Amino acid sequence: MTRILGMDKIFAKDLMVTKMITISGDGVLSQAIGKMNERVFHELPVLDNDGRFMGLLSLDFIIKRRNLPLTARVRNMLSIPPKVSVDDDLSALAEKMLISGVRTLPVLSDNLLVGIVSRTDLVKVLSSVKEFKDISVDSIMSHYPVSVNERDGIGKAKSLIRELPEQIIPVVDDNDRLTGVIGTKDIAPYLWGVKTLAKDGWSNGESYPPNIEIKSVMKPPITVPSGTSVGNATELMSGHNITSVIVTEDEKPVGVVTQLNLIELIASEKKRDEVYIQITGLSEESSFEFDSLYSIIQDSLQKIAKVTTPSFFSMHIAQYNIETGGSKYSIRVIMDGSKKKFFAKSHNWNLMKATDEVMGTLEKMVKKDIVKKRDKDRESKRE
Repeated sequence: MTRILGMDKIFAKDLMVTKMITISGDGVLSQAIGKMNERVFHELPVLDNDGRFMGLLSLDFIIKRRNLPLTARVRNMLSIPPKVSVDDDLSALAEKMLISGVRTLPVLSDNLLVGIVSRTDLVKVLSSVKEFKDISVDSIMSHYPVSVNERDGIGKAKSLIRELPEQIIPVVDDNDRLTGVIGTKDIAPYLWGVKTLAKDGWSNGESYPPNIEIKSVMKPPITVPSGTSVGNATELMSGHNITSVIVTEDEKPVGVVTQLNLIELIASEKKRDEVYIQITGLSEESSFEFDSLYSIIQDSLQKIAKVTTPSFFSMHIAQYNIETGGSKYSIRVIMDGSKKKFFAKSHNWNLMKATDEVMGTLEKMVKKDIVKKRDKDRESKRE
């Protein structure tokens, strides 16, 4: 078996779905929501009157906007994903998903939609990849996930989903034990109610989250224990047709593994002439620190490049305790060296310190690995 099942021999045409649900650009939001709910879609391809591809309508976009009228035209809410051809290979597809942030890639021929490739399609391939079976979910998961209490209202879940990178939030009881999960799809049907101006003081048609307890709409959690391999986790996700699993210890959630985490693994296998750097999860309030953060990363990668050649670097930043007035940062890093993948993580109340710590850890790991290889080579020569 070659790497990633011969990833350079697996193409969009092998993975894409050709029977697609689409919507016209002249359609309205209420029609789109109906199709998404009926088919459990996060994104819908949008076509013009001549059947040409216009863009994608994303449920994430809808959830994160307030007070969108149900009569809004679909053409005014589009995102434009990267173009994909039938001959794009597996790693190229994963990289395009990472760059664009979409869950679904449209496969086009002369601007006509011939198929779609989703994160799920890529993850199903990953579930049988030998090289990734022994990687622990602890290395790639989002640590210390924000949770909601089962007695909270769905308005709180909506607010958190707007702020956090994860689209699935663990639900806990008063003892912080995991009792369920809630995601974008679970709360979407409840976000477009109508209150009357005379009775409630709201304007007609304004959207609002009704006062419904999370417990009544959450779903049973699918969990794996800490230390589970990526291979086992992806098989579980594919078998249950879900996009995330919760990592638990003593019945409490300690991490979330999402399809995005797994797409990063696939993208890290792409052969590149220079290092690919991706930073995700940086909030608007922290975005002004991007230059300083990027400088720390570049300095460390230059040091690392003296002993190994990095080709892929992905840093994911999660910000917690948003409602308390303070923010703690959890940083997770994946780096693909010349012959090995490295995973590092850090937690700190200061974003720059957390970045310094995780990059310092990464440098030490690379140097330790090089020393270990040199000692092994010397031992082999003596024998």
